[in-house]
Amino acid sequence: MDGVGNVVSATNPTGGAAAWTVTTMGANAFNSVSCPSAKLCVGGQYHVGGGGTDNSATILTSTDPAGGASTWTPADIDPGQSLNGVSCPSTTLCFAFDSAGRLITSTNPTGGAGAWTVVDGVDPYAKEGMLGVSCAAGPLCVAIDDSGDVLASTNPTGTAADWSAARVAGIGSIINSVSCITTPLCVAVDAGGDVISSTTPSGGSNQWSLVNADPGQDVLDVSCAASTLCVAVDDNGNVVTSVDPTGSAGQWTVTDVDGANSFGGVSCPSTSLCVAVDAAGNVVTSTDPAGGATQWHPASIDAGNAFQSVSCASASLCVAVDDNGNVATSTNPTGGAGDWTITNLDGTVVLNGVSCAPSTTSCVVVGSDGAVLTSSNPTGGVGAWSGVLADPQYSINWVSCPAAMLCVAVDGNGDVLTSTDPAAGAWALDLTDVTDPPHGHVLLGVSCTLAQCVAVDDDGNELAGIPPAPGTPTTPATPPPTTHTLSVTVSGPGSVSGSGISCSGGTCTHSYATGTSVTLTATPEPDQFFSGWSGAGCGGISTACTITLNSDQNVTVNFEVGIVLKPLPLQVVISGSGSVLSDGTSILTCPGGSSPCVPTYVSGPATLTAVPAAGEEFQGWSGYCTGNGACTVAAGATGQAIALFGTPKVETATAPPPPPVISKATSKSGTVTFAFASPTRGARLECALVRRLTGKHAHQPKPAYAACGTRKVYRHLRAGSYTLYVRTVSASGVASSALTRVVKIS
Repeated sequence: MDGVGNVVSATNPTGGAAAWTVTTMGANAFNSVSCPSAKLCVGGQYHVGGGGTDNSATILTSTDPAGGASTWTPADIDPGQSLNGVSCPSTTLCFAFDSAGRLITSTNPTGGAGAWTVVDGVDPYAKEGMLGVSCAAGPLCVAIDDSGDVLASTNPTGTAADWSAARVAGIGSIINSVSCITTPLCVAVDAGGDVISSTTPSGGSNQWSLVNADPGQDVLDVSCAASTLCVAVDDNGNVVTSVDPTGSAGQWTVTDVDGANSFGGVSCPSTSLCVAVDAAGNVVTSTDPAGGATQWHPASIDAGNAFQSVSCASASLCVAVDDNGNVATSTNPTGGAGDWTITNLDGTVVLNGVSCAPSTTSCVVVGSDGAVLTSSNPTGGVGAWSGVLADPQYSINWVSCPAAMLCVAVDGNGDVLTSTDPAAGAWALDLTDVTDPPHGHVLLGVSCTLAQCVAVDDDGNELAGIPPAPGTPTTPATPPPTTHTLSVTVSGPGSVSGSGISCSGGTCTHSYATGTSVTLTATPEPDQFFSGWSGAGCGGISTACTITLNSDQNVTVNFEVGIVLKPLPLQVVISGSGSVLSDGTSILTCPGGSSPCVPTYVSGPATLTAVPAAGEEFQGWSGYCTGNGACTVAAGATGQAIALFGTPKVETATAPPPPPVISKATSKSGTVTFAFASPTRGARLECALVRRLTGKHAHQPKPAYAACGTRKVYRHLRAGSYTLYVRTVSASGVASSALTRVVKIS
């Protein structure tokens, strides 16, 4: 799959360009995919409709992923939210969390929108969304959010009461990753160097133990091969290991194995092999991960490039991808640099993710240009890889292949691409929506087994469902209507008009594209009057009405025979203490307090001037008149002009607070994270990220500040240069000078 909606596949990868097939799946974005078996894939997709207004998160399922676009069935399940990932541990269980802290589950994920259930109130704490989810047998599922909370359940498809939202004591950072195994054991890591673990994840906050294992570092990824070995990596070249991951901080060992380089990921297929990759093109391996620094062996195999991901199908096959279109492969990953081979697949793109099906040689790579590259012989060089443009508009962020005949990928626009035969070039794109209004969120991650798929979105939601049974025919989705009809009936002496439609009697109709807004204007005949609207979409007695055509609409406009009353002239009203003069002559004086002040009328043309009483100030006009100066009244003016008087405001000079301090800034795969020192008591921080425009006459946008905490994350940034603006604002509203930091996204 690639970033522009295509899937590239081949059954004869060494047969040259003619042996590869490109299948276009659509222009929407894929964020996550899960394939619990070779004949079932479930993916998540984010669809943006016409004009960018029809947004929806969709699940696509297929029992024949390689059979082409028609073999995928869409289901709109989570409007208004975004899913970070989906995971199906079996064909009869899928689940996810959404950005509102709701749980979405299904025991029949191919049953359409009605087969998915939304459970409110599971996570009331999430601010920017759920960040990850992990499920093991038992069943047991654990999710993490952006507020330092851990959510766990042994009945993930139940009600909100079946999920426990555990706020771990002492945590103050974003939880980056979680790994759960069957034992049960769950281990999570955060941006503050903490490790959070539990053997009873659904038991509530007091069942989770937090230890600061890697002080001052951002721990990015963790992999637990067994209950006796967990390995994490941070942004400063350290591996953090433990043979007793539920123990104290002393049970975790921080080992500097890679200088100051930031790790991109770690993969431990067994307790006797761990492979990590970093941003400097190094691979760091160990056959005794807990044995100390001497047991870790770095090898520079891709200098000048940054590794993004690594996947080890077994001890005899590891594949890593970098930000310059390279794939690094090895059948002996611990053998040193000479046992790794670099193959450039496409030097113009960032390869974001790689997944090799366990105990096979089938690997799938996804890239920033929307391409998917597949190979059953990843060490065979360029000719062993075939590519398809699966996603023409968006970058594909991640891919998961639980089996050689099942892969699911997700992109930067919330779309899911799935395939039960990735090499055959048939990838499906799904668009679905089960609730109103249809507002979709971005799907960011997915995980599947043969029995369950779970996706999560960018707003803290988790979506669960059961993938279709292998061999089940896939029913193509019925496309939604692209047009709707507006019918307008005129009752009485008058007419109505709007874009594309005009009626002076009887009923008129016109068809519009879905989502089109039409403003209708009612006009009575001379000496008649408009008496109001009736029918769906319009009401009241205003002569103008705006309708959005998301369905067929019928509107009636009513006119009556009668006498049109002449409107009264402009009414002048005073609020507070003061006077209003018309052309220099006082027409209304109000003392304020409990004394009566009866409004008066003035006919234009005239000039009104507001004069405050002693001790008062004129604060401006409201209604017909605006501003703080004299008001010109036109002939025939109607309505109300209100002069506002009040006690003068006393301005107090306040010194600006000290500017903020940036304590850390990290950048990885289109995501930039900033950490700030806490402001002085009572003050707050405001941030703005501005993309710098290029060109001789380019106008640089001004920062649009918004409140931010001591940590701010910007995700899914396009390539280019950005400037962060951050300032401190005191309790009285006085802002400090802005601190700036330039970051580049490649």
